[in-house]
Formats: sequence, C-alpha cells, structure tokens
Amino acid sequence: MRLRFLMPFLCLVHVAGGQSLTGGSSVMGGGGGDGGLVTGVIGALAGAGGYMNDDPVEIGRDIETRVFGGLNVTLQAAKYTHHTGKATTTSYPWPGFRLEGGASFTYRDRVMLSLGGGWGVNGYMLKLDTMVNSIYHSNTNAELRLAWHTLPRRHQPTQWSFGMGIGATFQQADDRYTDRDGFEILT
Repeated sequence: MRLRFLMPFLCLVHVAGGQSLTGGSSVMGGGGGDGGLVTGVIGALAGAGGYMNDDPVEIGRDIETRVFGGLNVTLQAAKYTHHTGKATTTSYPWPGFRLEGGASFTYRDRVMLSLGGGWGVNGYMLKLDTMVNSIYHSNTNAELRLAWHTLPRRHQPTQWSFGMGIGATFQQADDRYTDRDGFEILT
C-alpha cells in the first residue's frame, strides 16, 4: 500500500481506541477493562496448580514422567532460485505457526529421555513484478533427545544439563499455478 493511501487513516487515528489482549487500554484513547484474553489464560493456568498432587511421597520415584506441549508463531522468508533467470522475484517474511507436544522420562533426576513431535504451517510471501503470492506448506517433525543432569550442590542450586538429540522433518514437494491476464506463474 502506498503512503498516500495511508494519510487519510493517519489523520483519523486520534479517534481510534482499543483493548489490548492483556487487558490494558490502548495509548490512543479507548476504554479500560477488567482483563483481556492473555490475562484470563494465565489466570486459568495458574489455577490449575490446585488440581496437581504435590504431597510428599514416602519413597522416591525412579522414573518421573512429564508431558509437555506448545504453540509457536513463526516468521520465515523463502530462499528461492530462478528457473529461467529472466524474472526477478522478491521474498518477504510471512507468518506461520507450529503445534508441539511430547513426553519426557527422567531416571533418578540424572538421565532424561524425551520424545517430541510437531506439526506446523510455514508461510512465505513472494512478489514477482506486481503479483504477490502468499504460499503455505505444512510439515511435521519428530525428535528424540537424551540428556544427563548434574545434581545441585549445597548452597549452589545451579544444575547443568548436557545432551544430544536426533530429529527429522517430513515435508512434501508441492506446486502452485497462477494465471492472471495471460501472465503465468508456477511456484
């Protein structure tokens, strides 16, 4: 979008207001609130601690199991090669996301084995002359990690972990064909 199209919107910005995700008011005016989406999610996660069993055990466990998960927002730009060498293509960063999950098993607080995997969507934006293509492709990955933990010493709660892992990403080749006013693109 060119700057001259943004100027009318910039002149009206003083009347704009909004609510942030964390519950605060925007800088430009806007009403307050008692909490936003992020504040509510954090409060719910903090309240989940009451449902966990944290009573001391008489006999220590040999293997401690943990389940983990995550949601990541990614920003990537594609590196491309020219097939014909005649057209100049520009690549811009574009958002994507990843879902991850897995489990870890720790033996006597010293050796940890974790298995994890994820599924995500990578986004790329390519511009060729006046045409803009946003391209998404999905991929999955799997990882296996092995780590050794040092035990903390008295009056030094620092603990170190040393480990290694192996993983693989699984993705397929795909293509996209676009034809606009006789101009053809094969990506």
